[in-house]
Formats: sequence, structure tokens, C-alpha cells
Amino acid sequence: MKLEAMRIPQLERILDSEVSRYVRRLYSVHGWCQCYTCGLWLTTQEATCGHFILRRHRGTRWNLNNLRVQCLVCQGNEGEAVKFEARLTAEIGAAAVAELMALKHLTMKHPRAWFIAEIERYRSMA
Repeated sequence: MKLEAMRIPQLERILDSEVSRYVRRLYSVHGWCQCYTCGLWLTTQEATCGHFILRRHRGTRWNLNNLRVQCLVCQGNEGEAVKFEARLTAEIGAAAVAELMALKHLTMKHPRAWFIAEIERYRSMA
């Protein structure tokens, strides 16, 4: 089915998948990546795309500063938020983390064209 014919919930799932693939590739070396919160080495297929601020917050759901590779255990443990925040603050700075915290309160409603453009952008970076 063409993207243009899909409903927004379908496009959201596709974008989630494309962004997850991108993040796992971005933080991998020769097909291996390290869990951001516990340090476990995983293949890109075993790894997940963890969110510092949970996915339900649409203002940060696809923000790359909010996303890092995690193992299933850490992701299932509320994303190990305390460890995630400490490491993220050291990596991108307190100001950028504060910006993410502010963005999480925004109500975001993207139009279909935005989802299609984002999906195509991430696919082109494959």
C-alpha cells in the first residue's frame, strides 16, 4: 500500500520502525551496538530503540536527542530513566536535556504529509 493511502496510525508505526532502524545503525559498529544504560553489547537486530522520555510524549517521540540503543531488559525497566538521564546529560548537556523535558509537554499533531516526508527521509538515509 502506498504511504499516501495510509491512515496516520499506520504511518506512525512505519515511522517508529524507520527511526528505530536508523538509531540502531547510527550507534552501531560493524553490526554491534552497546546498550546505553547497562553497556551490554548487542547485534542491531537484538537491540531496541530506547526513549529517554517515553514514546507517549509526542513532542519528543522522534527527536534523535531522545533516542539511544537499549537492551530489552533496560527498555522494559522504564528505560532505566535515572541512568539514561545521567548519561544523556553528560553527552548532550543539561540545556539540551532540559529542552527535551520542555518539549515533552507539547501537544503535537502532525499532518499526514509530515509523516510521509519523515518516513521517506529516514528511508533515504538507509
